[in-house]
Amino acid sequence: MWHALDVTRGPVLIGALTTLLATPALAEALKSLDTGSSSYTSLESIVSSWPSTARRAARAMISRYGPPAEVSASRLVWNDNGPWKRTVVDRQEVLHNFPFPHVDVLEQVVTYRVPPDKFDDIAAFDGSLSAERTRGELSSRSETEEMNFLASGDTQNRPMRDG
Repeated sequence: MWHALDVTRGPVLIGALTTLLATPALAEALKSLDTGSSSYTSLESIVSSWPSTARRAARAMISRYGPPAEVSASRLVWNDNGPWKRTVVDRQEVLHNFPFPHVDVLEQVVTYRVPPDKFDDIAAFDGSLSAERTRGELSSRSETEEMNFLASGDTQNRPMRDG
């Protein structure tokens, strides 16, 4: 579901939203939306109704990477952001009990061709990681980007990469 705003009032509404937002970076991301088009999405109006963990993850990714490439009522998607091939924040929280109880809302993907004999090892290691052989992708799901960095195998804020 897309939320369109009247373009003639867009800058005023963006200004009002930015005064209400918690972080200057998030306010800047919202200001950078193209208010000259016939419609645009108010990110804050979408994520403000999300559950708290999903809302925090969405705001953190907007603050870090700017506005997403794709927006819907249930998810935000960034492509080629930072070290990631794709980042997705889902509104739906999925309960996950390893290594401690939390909810997964943030999926981050890298290009990585997992050798066929390692798929079982990945599945046994952690349900947060999944490999897609056809696409040559490895993804990690958690509640924060920091947890995804750890799950994808690198403690220096760089996920594993193929070659």
